[in-house]
Amino acid sequence: MGGAAYADGPCGGRRVSLVGLCAGLLAQRTGAEVLMVEPHEGRRHLCRQLGLNAVAPEDAPGNHDVAVHTSAAAAGLETALRIAGDDGSVIELSWYGTRSPEVPLGPTSMRAG
Repeated sequence: MGGAAYADGPCGGRRVSLVGLCAGLLAQRTGAEVLMVEPHEGRRHLCRQLGLNAVAPEDAPGNHDVAVHTSAAAAGLETALRIAGDDGSVIELSWYGTRSPEVPLGPTSMRAG
């Protein structure tokens, strides 16, 4: 998560959702209210054992200050865009290599403000 996890960075003290694995532990150390968004039940269970709230992507509520995406999957980036609040930010930390993710950025993915 690099610089995104610093206390004075974008996660410090804010309501943060993370789409991917356990990078939430770093964000939690900044005082952020962390919600892990994880598609696999076994990893959600591990997150809970580590003291993190965790939900399936389809159960993730919206209106987060920051959505940090780390899964390198187009579905994860789509989820991050969906759950960020109207004034929220999406931080993309994935490495896609030679792949280019297809993400819907048309009128149905944008919220009217």
